[in-house]
Amino acid sequence: MPLPGPVHVTDYEKYMRVADLLGLQKKEGEWVHHDEMMFQVVHQSFELWCKLVLHELAAAGRLVEQDRVVEALPLLQRASEAIRLNTGAMHILETMTPWDFHVIRAALGQGSGAESPGFRNIQQQAPRLWPKVAALLQRRGTTLLEAYTDPTRHPEVVRLLEAMTDVDMYFHIWRLNHLAMVKRVIGRDVKSLKGYAVHQLEQDVMQYLWPDLWAVRNQVTDRAGTSPP
Repeated sequence: MPLPGPVHVTDYEKYMRVADLLGLQKKEGEWVHHDEMMFQVVHQSFELWCKLVLHELAAAGRLVEQDRVVEALPLLQRASEAIRLNTGAMHILETMTPWDFHVIRAALGQGSGAESPGFRNIQQQAPRLWPKVAALLQRRGTTLLEAYTDPTRHPEVVRLLEAMTDVDMYFHIWRLNHLAMVKRVIGRDVKSLKGYAVHQLEQDVMQYLWPDLWAVRNQVTDRAGTSPP
């Protein structure tokens, strides 16, 4: 019987670094629970999606600085879609029972999802896009309120602002879903691994990446209410 020849590694595997990627999860003999595979895959993929979101936001910011607004739009749309996809993937974690999670939680030590570098980097880096947008508004001779109350004057700007709103909204929805999952698994009136009561996180979730985009909606509504029909 001939000996098996060397395993051929395809160009796809080399380019995607499949061996490295699939070697990042615990081996079967290292699991403390069967669900650890799912738990790691979901959270590791989340970090990859966050990396893509940050990549696209940074590129969109450079384009905005160069007044290449239309080119920035698909990058922002891509960031939104990445967040939406990750939100959907997160629901697979709900197939764990609370008790099963606590077995895995013990293996985390003091680790917490709040320490996710991807999540934290989006929180810290996304707001840096706003000064570039503010400068764009100034160059275009308009304000945020004027752009929203007379959208036909600066349609490109409004499309940009709405694409950013999508990113912010879907990130907010992801946080709401994550909080709901945390409460479902460990409860609302207990403390997280970092010592915070879960219900305290409800206030944190109400923070936005670009608060001005949400504040302007109040102003538009106020103006609409005082304007003649």
